[in-house]
Amino acid sequence: MNGHINYQGYTGSIEFSEADAVFHGKVIGLKSLITFEGASVADLTHDFHKAVDEYLAFCAETGKQKNPSKGHSTCASRPIFTARPPKPPPPEGFP
Repeated sequence: MNGHINYQGYTGSIEFSEADAVFHGKVIGLKSLITFEGASVADLTHDFHKAVDEYLAFCAETGKQKNPSKGHSTCASRPIFTARPPKPPPPEGFP
């Protein structure tokens, strides 16, 4: 499954990992990497909103301008915004 989600003028890609049974995505069109994930659509939506809100708070805190309608931002990059760390790959030899 692939799709998109929108919030406050920002668009996120949505993919589903059958192997991990989790939805995940990233905000499209920014120089900063902003990722989100969730085990359900509700979790994914909540995490996406939280990631965008954290990004906007960071931009406001640093006084940087952002322009989601143009698909990019002048806001400086901070470490990846994500509510959960990514899952490690399965051990070698694991089917």
